[in-house]
Amino acid sequence: MSDICPYFKSCGGCRYQDLSAEDYRALKLKFVQNALSAVGLDADILPIIEIGAHTRRRATFAYQNGVLGFNEKQSHKIVPIQSCLVLTPALEKLLPALHQLAKHFFGSGDVAVLMTDFGADITVIPEKNKVKRFHSKVHHNSVQDVAFLETVTEFCQKNAVARFVYDDDILFQLCPLPFPVNVFMQPSVEGEKTLVDLVLSACGDSHKILDLFCGLGTFTKPLVLSGKKVLGMDITTESIDALTKQGFSATVRDLFRAPVLPDELDSYDAVVLDPARAGAKSQCEKLALSKVSKIVMVSCNPITFARDCRILTDAGYHFKWIQPVDQFVYSEHLEIVAFLVRK
Repeated sequence: MSDICPYFKSCGGCRYQDLSAEDYRALKLKFVQNALSAVGLDADILPIIEIGAHTRRRATFAYQNGVLGFNEKQSHKIVPIQSCLVLTPALEKLLPALHQLAKHFFGSGDVAVLMTDFGADITVIPEKNKVKRFHSKVHHNSVQDVAFLETVTEFCQKNAVARFVYDDDILFQLCPLPFPVNVFMQPSVEGEKTLVDLVLSACGDSHKILDLFCGLGTFTKPLVLSGKKVLGMDITTESIDALTKQGFSATVRDLFRAPVLPDELDSYDAVVLDPARAGAKSQCEKLALSKVSKIVMVSCNPITFARDCRILTDAGYHFKWIQPVDQFVYSEHLEIVAFLVRK
């Protein structure tokens, strides 16, 4: 498929760089086919849309005793990578400076980096049992604390960092950001655009849409901008607050414990779902009892995707199309968008 990464045999991030392009596509397609087959579903699957390498704008690195990188396969040992085929050039360029900064971190933990239009958004998450909370040390105003703050500030100024958070404390912020700390976003801009285009296409002539597990409004916003009336729902208060502050309709709801009920669902022309890897079993059971004519399912887990779709097909829905999107390049993960309608 491409040049093999020098860390391929040790880093646990990628599994399939050594396959030919043909074998790689066939393997990814098999993930979806096997998941559907396991629940007794047989459906045509469109050719995979490939996003490609050097597109991943967010990554979570591990650090321990001053060493930063990705974990080895099935191990807590850290591989201190200097380059990565999946990261965007801007994120890859940040690696040397991150390595130097990690030498000043205490104990072990994770460093979540998201490249945004405003700059890098970095969140350091120490393991609680191995490091004291930073703000408890800052109050002592020790020389070590001051030196750490100066090091972080210098790093941020030199590397176009928009926000730097260490153990829940914002140590640097260039400008207000319209999303919460360590927020979930699609891993690539290209992948997000592809998913949005698919959802917009499926919703078509629908006018009133319910966007479940909406997050920051990945689908809510473009649906509204295309002229639809949309209500977003998600359990994360910070994401909903960010969405409503921008003028979009959204409400906090735990869709696992309090799924939207059939009589509520019946007032919508279409429902969009984009759950986490655990899927949306409870919500799909309610959708199965509803009169909603269109459902657009977005999933990053073929197994829970198939399980949830089986609930819907047993209730009378059928697939118009299933579209895999490979934005988790070289990994065992795959995004799927499916359009289901009532028979």
